[in-house]
Amino acid sequence: MKKLAVLLLLIALAACSNNNERKKILPDYETLYHYRELKHPTNSQALYSINRIAPEIPGIINEVKQYLNKHEKTYILKMRLFINEDGRLNYVKFIEEPHFMEGNTDIEEDIIAIIDKHTFPKTILNGSFAKSAFDLKIKNGKEFDEDKYAVSDEKMPQIVGGLQALAKNIVYPEEAKKHGIEGRVFIKAFVDEKGNVVKAEVIKGIGFGCDTAAVNAVLRLHFIPGIQKGKPIKTQVAIPVAFKLK
Repeated sequence: MKKLAVLLLLIALAACSNNNERKKILPDYETLYHYRELKHPTNSQALYSINRIAPEIPGIINEVKQYLNKHEKTYILKMRLFINEDGRLNYVKFIEEPHFMEGNTDIEEDIIAIIDKHTFPKTILNGSFAKSAFDLKIKNGKEFDEDKYAVSDEKMPQIVGGLQALAKNIVYPEEAKKHGIEGRVFIKAFVDEKGNVVKAEVIKGIGFGCDTAAVNAVLRLHFIPGIQKGKPIKTQVAIPVAFKLK
């Protein structure tokens, strides 16, 4: 469900000014690198020992955590790192991102810059240095358990203030205005037994900054909690967020 963003890391500083060149969609990019999770004939011949990469991992995790903690204390970030023959980072694919990173390429670029400071052990295949790839998961705080939130109950949660409260929270992105983007973003909200939205994620988006704006609008809502057997419970509910230009 997560949108996969692949960011091209440009080593030459002169090229950094061209943001359009920094992002490229690269389908099946793993086939160009020796990705340990992809089963192709040469995998068994490559040196993929995590011990060869492990010395760099703690430093990267700590640096990325220190950076992300400025934005939020609880998150899960999963990335796929693509390493060149020289042990330098070439590409990063963001596989799973916390809500505050969705659509925010500035944060993604900062994380790439942190990782790019590190040099990785080289992978050897058939006696020669080869390109390699591996996954890195960084999480902070208690991992969210969606199973504790009921999909349906006797009485579904209701927005305090109704749809007007939701409308007041919406900040129409300038990029969407510029391109005349209208439509509805569907958000899954996780509402606790006190009516607080503890997490929100995009089910179906329209892009141009609207997805992030919709998540932020829902996170600021308060609900009358869902009821089951006469008691308030944790509930997950789908919310359509409308974007319409006046």
